[in-house]
Amino acid sequence: MHTRIIKANPENPSPDAVREGSEIIKRGGLVVFPTETVYGLGANALNSDACGRIYQAKGRPSDNPLIVHISSMDMIWKVAENVPESIIEKINELWPGPLTLLLRKSSQIPLKVTGGSEYIAVRMPDCKLALDLITMSGVPLAAPSANVSGRPSIVNGLDALTYLEGKVDLIYDSGNTRYGLESTILDVSGKVPVLLRPGSYGIEFLEKYFGKITLLETLKISERRDIPITPGMKYRHYSPDKPLYLVDNPAIMNDIADGKYGENISLIAPEELCRKSKVPCVSLGDGSDLNIVASRLFQALNAVDHTEGSVAFAPTFPLNGIGLAIMNRLTKASISTISDGKQVITVIEKGSNFHHSENPDKMN
Repeated sequence: MHTRIIKANPENPSPDAVREGSEIIKRGGLVVFPTETVYGLGANALNSDACGRIYQAKGRPSDNPLIVHISSMDMIWKVAENVPESIIEKINELWPGPLTLLLRKSSQIPLKVTGGSEYIAVRMPDCKLALDLITMSGVPLAAPSANVSGRPSIVNGLDALTYLEGKVDLIYDSGNTRYGLESTILDVSGKVPVLLRPGSYGIEFLEKYFGKITLLETLKISERRDIPITPGMKYRHYSPDKPLYLVDNPAIMNDIADGKYGENISLIAPEELCRKSKVPCVSLGDGSDLNIVASRLFQALNAVDHTEGSVAFAPTFPLNGIGLAIMNRLTKASISTISDGKQVITVIEKGSNFHHSENPDKMN
């Protein structure tokens, strides 16, 4: 398959550029497009065969659900049913934006989209190119992140070429996304809202609209069913090929950066630590601004594989606000969290013999 690249302004796309993508969607093809969060790999959400090609292109497990994107509130009734009026009022204030809601799916949505679940994850992206593409296609788009399953999500269109060239019909080259982190996923299908995946909209912000929100450990299977009901609940992902460990001791992170444990090491860290590091260090930007850290996280996870060193280390971050989302991604991307020098020495010794496939929890 030949993959066409189109350069397009995400907030002022040309009608011709949008039309080309929409024609591909209409005939059952695959299009990589930007949103305000990450790039999506999109197909007609009402076409089971087209959605099957998403799983094939990504190497994604068939029971890992896809998020469905809509461009208007009228379209929500194509993908969901029995949505309470109280929920409609809230999402009218919050959409478009980086918030995905778990609702009961409509009969028009194939079970392939939901991984066999009767629930569907839905959102309205805050990106004009994405909205125009959906509107011109005339159908909702099923669109997980545009990466190979298990690897860091894509926040720049050209990076999608690394994974998907020859596997998709079209990739929009629209530069970096605004947030650089996937949407928050909130289950509003029951009596009490449950946070299934943290994102740019934190619990503190969402509780202003939905009241008390319960936090669910997103790696667990839903208690309601024996299958995952939303993306990211069963399989580990975001992982670089290089073994990554989190360090929850700032003093140890400083010692690693100072070269105390040798130079066969890489770091992912805030700019202030990278500036003085004696080992290769991929910058997350100003560590005092977690929104910047979040926006650079996936690019850093990709970049660390291109640095020297057999093992990589990253710090932990506070769990309030967007810090919860950052730690959710880092925890999934890493093997474990360590806190003392002896553990550092142990994992470095293991690092040179590490093979990504040896970690059974990281499903690609």
